[in-house]
Amino acid sequence: MSTVNFVYENGDLLKDKVTGLTGVVMVRAEYSTGCHHYGIQPQTTIDGKEPDWTWLDQSRLELAEKDAVEFNIPSRTLSGPVPTGPKG
Repeated sequence: MSTVNFVYENGDLLKDKVTGLTGVVMVRAEYSTGCHHYGIQPQTTIDGKEPDWTWLDQSRLELAEKDAVEFNIPSRTLSGPVPTGPKG
């Protein structure tokens, strides 16, 4: 098992170099192929509804703001806010 060295942290605000979409890192994933993907949550709403998370490869992303959101999660918390993992 390898030690993963992610470039970005949960809570960082990232920007997609291709589309310009910005969002906060909510989850990070390392695939068996070595790819690192980030689940980012856009900070805007669409018709008053929260948009779906977007999973993007690390190579498409750049840091927009370090520690844009601080998560105060108790150390006992064992579950996450999303019922499904990365797709694709």
